[in-house]
Amino acid sequence: MAYSGCPLMREHKVTFHAADAVTGVRRGADAFCFFVKINGKTVRLAVTFPAVGGVRLTAKPGFFAADDRHAVTYSGQKVIRMTAGAAKADFRRDTEKGFVLTVYGKNGTPAFTLSGADLQFGIDEKGKCGRMRYFVPFAENEVLYGLGERYDRLDRRGLHAYLWNVDTGFGAVQGEAYQNVPLMHSTAGYALFFNTMFGGNTDSGVTVSEKTLYDFNGDAQDLFIFTGTPYENLDSYTRLTGRPILPPRWAYEYWMGASYDAWRLDGKDPLIHLKEYLDGYAAIGIHHVAACYGETGPCQTKEAYEMLEPSGCRMLFWNYPAYGRKDSAALLHTTSPAKLPHPMMKKGARYVLPDNWLDFTHPDAKTVMRHKYARYFDWGLKGAMIDFGEFIDPDWKCHNGKDGNAMHNEHSYWYAKTMKEVFEERCGDDYVLFERSGCAGAQHYCTHFGGDQKTTFEGLNQAYYGMLSASTSGLVNWGSDIGGLGGFPSDETYIRWLQMSTFSPLMRAHAAHKPHNPWNYGDPATDVFKTLYWWRENMLPYTYHLAIEAHKTGLPLVLPMPFVYPDDADLRVVEDQYFFGSELMVAPVLSENRNWRTVQFPAGHFTSLWSGETVEGGRRLCVNAPLDTIPVYLRDGAILPLTLPKETLLPFTSVEDTQTVPALLVTPALSRRTVTLHTSADDSFRLVSEKPDGGILRLDNTDGMACGALLLFGAAVTHVKADGKEVPFTNDGNKTTVRLENGFKTIEIF
Repeated sequence: MAYSGCPLMREHKVTFHAADAVTGVRRGADAFCFFVKINGKTVRLAVTFPAVGGVRLTAKPGFFAADDRHAVTYSGQKVIRMTAGAAKADFRRDTEKGFVLTVYGKNGTPAFTLSGADLQFGIDEKGKCGRMRYFVPFAENEVLYGLGERYDRLDRRGLHAYLWNVDTGFGAVQGEAYQNVPLMHSTAGYALFFNTMFGGNTDSGVTVSEKTLYDFNGDAQDLFIFTGTPYENLDSYTRLTGRPILPPRWAYEYWMGASYDAWRLDGKDPLIHLKEYLDGYAAIGIHHVAACYGETGPCQTKEAYEMLEPSGCRMLFWNYPAYGRKDSAALLHTTSPAKLPHPMMKKGARYVLPDNWLDFTHPDAKTVMRHKYARYFDWGLKGAMIDFGEFIDPDWKCHNGKDGNAMHNEHSYWYAKTMKEVFEERCGDDYVLFERSGCAGAQHYCTHFGGDQKTTFEGLNQAYYGMLSASTSGLVNWGSDIGGLGGFPSDETYIRWLQMSTFSPLMRAHAAHKPHNPWNYGDPATDVFKTLYWWRENMLPYTYHLAIEAHKTGLPLVLPMPFVYPDDADLRVVEDQYFFGSELMVAPVLSENRNWRTVQFPAGHFTSLWSGETVEGGRRLCVNAPLDTIPVYLRDGAILPLTLPKETLLPFTSVEDTQTVPALLVTPALSRRTVTLHTSADDSFRLVSEKPDGGILRLDNTDGMACGALLLFGAAVTHVKADGKEVPFTNDGNKTTVRLENGFKTIEIF
C-alpha cells in the first residue's frame, strides 16, 4: 500500500470463461471474424489490420480509435491465412483450445500466438464482462520489457506488476508505479498494446510457467500486436496513442529547484533561499540557469519572478489537482453538483461531492485552472509539475459517466490534456509540464518525472530502471529528482545520480530537505557538476535533436540494450547500460564504493567521450569509473551536434555570455552511415559518414548544415581536407580540433 493512502484497485468478482468454444467464422473484406460462446452468449471477435501497423484482435473497441479498413486477402481452409500488405496472421480451430491465432513477425516466422484457452472473459453475477485475462506464452531466451515506469528491473520475467497508478511512497512496494502503460515489448519480434485504461495485474512466469498473465479489472477486449522492430513498434504505438509532446529547447537544460520544506529550511523566507541559489550558481560561473521549480514557495510570490527575470530563469509551479468546492461554485456561479468540476462520490445509493478534488473530464476544470493561474501567467510562469494524479477512488464517478475503477488511470490523461490546453492559451509552445502519474497517451500532452525515490543508491536504481521502462512505453520525456527526495543523500549518491541525469531526457534538481545544489556536497561534487552542466549545454543541440525525433517518430531518447539489440543473445540481457540517442552509449555506476565497472561493448568501435581512447567492441571489458567519471562512449561513425565557445572550441566549458559556434563531434567511420539531424521541428539536415580509402573519415554535408568547427575523437590525425583544400587543425592526443570559418560540404580526415 502506498504511503500516502492512495486508493487501491478493487477487483471485480467474476467467474472466468475461456474462449475455447468456436461456433463459426466469417471472412470479411477488411476483417476476419470468429464467434465464441462465453457463459451461454455468443461473442464476436475480429482480426483486423490497422493502418498504424500490426494485427488487432478485438471484441469491443478500446480507448484509442484506429483505422482498420485495410483489405484482407485469404488463403487456406483448415488454417486460414490472412494477409494485408506486409502483415499476416493464421487462424485455425483447435479441438482442445478452441482456436489458435498466430501472428507473423517481420522476418516471416511466427512471433506471437494466442489460443482460445488462454483468452478468458471474467463474467460477473449480472452476466457482464468485468475482467479480462490473457495468457501469452514466452520462450526461455525471450526478454520482456515495458509496462510503463517499473522500478525493480527492466526484464519482466519472474516479476509482478500492479497496473494501477499509485503514489508509491519511495518505491516501497515491489510492483507498484506512478505510471502504468499496458504496452509490453518482446525480443521475439513483437509488442503488445492492450487498448484499455483499466487497471490490472500482470506477471511473467509467476502464475503460469512460461506465460505472461495480463489480468485487467474491466472489459479490456482490444489487443494490438505490433510485429516490427522495436523502433517500428513504438512508432505504431505512438501513432495510435499520440506522438510525444515537444517542449521548448530550454526544457532540456538543467533546472534548479526544491520542495516546500527546502524552500523554508531553517525558518528562512523562500526569497532568501532563492537568492542563495542564484548567488551560489553565479559563484561557480553559472548565471543563466534555465528554470527554477519553486514548489509552494517562490512560485507564488511576484518578487521571485522579478528576481529570476534578469538571468532569464523561468519559474515552474506545483499543481495539486484540487480546488475548493465553494470557490468553484462562486467562480462558476452555480451550486448544482452536476455543473461543478468535481467527481461524485458514491454514498449508499446516491452520489455526493467529495472534498475539493477536481474532475478533469469536466469542461469547467479548464475554467478553474485558467482562473487559478491567471496572475502567475501575468508574472511570467512557464510551466508546472502536474502532481497527485493517482487519487481517483473506485467509488467516484466522473463527468464523462465513467466510475473511478475505469477512470483511475485514465484521469491522468485528462489531467495532462487540460493543463496543456490552459498553458498553451497563455504561453503558446514556450512552457513545460511534467506529470508524476501517467498512462497511455499522456506523452502527447506533457513530460513525466519519476516521483519520489529514496536518497540512496536503492533510490538511484529505482530511478534508473524507471527511466528505461518508461522510455520504451512512450513516456520518452522523463527525468528524476537528482539525489532523490525526502532524505539526505551522500556525496557519492548525489554525484552518481547527477551523472546519470546528465544523460537523461530531463535534468532537474529537487529536494524535500537538504537542497540538492552542488555546493552542498563539497568541492568534488561541485567540480563534477560544472563539467557535466557545461557538457549538457554543449550537447543541447543533440538532446533537442533527439526530442524532435521523438516528437516525429515516438523513438525514445533513452534506448535500453534489448531495444537496440533484440536479436543479440548477449546484449539483450544487459540492463545496466543504455544508449542516449543513437550516438552515445552510457554505463552509469549504480553501486556504492565502486571506481570501476564492466561494460558489454557491441560490435564496432567505441570511443570514450572523456579520454578519446577507442575500444574494439564485441566483448565485455572492465573500465575505470572513478567518482568524477561516468563511462560514456561514442559509437563508430558518430555525428554529434554541439555548441562550443568560438574562441577556444573546448567542450565541457562555459558557453555563457560568449560567442558560440555550431560544431560537430565525430569519430572514425568503419562503414557508410547516414544521420539526419533535426535543428527544429521543421528543419533537418542529412550527413553521411564513411571511411575513405587510406583515411579515417569522410563526412558529406550536402544539405549545408551550419558548422563552425569539427572535433574528431578516437584517432591520430595527420592532415585534413575541407572541400578539397588542406586546412589547419590542432591535436591533443586522440582528439583533433578543426576550425571551419566557412563551414563545409565535404571534409576528409587522414
